[in-house]
Amino acid sequence: MISKITLIPIEQLLKFNPELAHYKNSVILANNSEIPLEPIYQLFRYPFKLDALVIMIILEDYIDGYINLRNFQGRKNQLLICSPQNILQMKSPQFSSSKIMVISIDFILGLKLGIENLQTALNRINQTPVLNLTEENIEELSAIFTLIKKNITRENSNQEKLLEKLIAAYLIELDNILTSQTPISPNKNPQRDSIWLSKFIDLLDKYHQQERSVEFYAEKLFITPKYLSTVIKRTSGYNATNWINRYVILEAQSLLKYSDKSIQEIADCLNFSNASFFGKYFKRHTGMTPGEYKAAL
Repeated sequence: MISKITLIPIEQLLKFNPELAHYKNSVILANNSEIPLEPIYQLFRYPFKLDALVIMIILEDYIDGYINLRNFQGRKNQLLICSPQNILQMKSPQFSSSKIMVISIDFILGLKLGIENLQTALNRINQTPVLNLTEENIEELSAIFTLIKKNITRENSNQEKLLEKLIAAYLIELDNILTSQTPISPNKNPQRDSIWLSKFIDLLDKYHQQERSVEFYAEKLFITPKYLSTVIKRTSGYNATNWINRYVILEAQSLLKYSDKSIQEIADCLNFSNASFFGKYFKRHTGMTPGEYKAAL
């Protein structure tokens, strides 16, 4: 069973739908015009993380969801990219017509693309997860997508090398699109507020199971709680306390959904003094008790 948000192995997607085209547990391709994705949608409805890059070309309709608690809406002829270990959750009642590729971070690192700073590219993705695509972009990406799928489903002695080259070409094309739409500033430094937000989220991801006070995170960042709250509110639209509460609730919902832990065990895991206090906290933020939430799943 999945026990918390922190990580879902890529092979979990294959357990939900074993018909998906895939290479080992490193690359998965999905085109819902060919294979229904409803089984996977049941997973995407709830907050989760993958140690993989998720790339979705939206061909029709739209999708609606959250990446790291930020709402996004993807429309026809747009590209959605979710970086490894970001929290992803879908709100749409069903998948739009789309082509989806999921690539493990280990596979990406093994390609040795020569990108000087992969983290810089991922940071740009995190700032702009939805990009517009031209017809030419869609044609080029779709052509490479088709070749990758063809080689995934047809085993041969050169399969691994071919896949590596094709996926490398796909990622390079994505990087070109990303760079053209989100150019790096001349000094290569993002705005100071964005740096504080990024550092805060990194700490929140690491400590939210143990710490729920703004003072704790401010101390870690060597700034005052008031300044932290101000800059986080200015940058994201939510104050620091709201971010902390939302992370804790997402973690609690994930544990209630995916683990076999009791409510008391979840309260202990999230550092609540007792199950009663956890229950009141959960109901204040969701409108229902942990037991009611679990029963409704």
